[in-house]
Amino acid sequence: MPLTRLELVMLDTGEIALRRSDDDAALVEIKFAQELLDFIADDQLDIAKVMIDAGIARVTELQSESAPIADELFETPSTLH
Repeated sequence: MPLTRLELVMLDTGEIALRRSDDDAALVEIKFAQELLDFIADDQLDIAKVMIDAGIARVTELQSESAPIADELFETPSTLH
């Protein structure tokens, strides 16, 4: 799969979107409730970045856990004589 640059952008709606830099379609959108926005003030983009980073890290962990170990791929079959 080719590497694609991702970006976090603030949408006109106030939501934060993760998207490919060459595409306007959002992969993920984060919407904070007004009550939380009042509390976090100008830190919403930083908080969204941490949330996205955590999600990407978890997906990477899950992929690593499900990938076969190299030794299992290249096991030498035992031969009985």
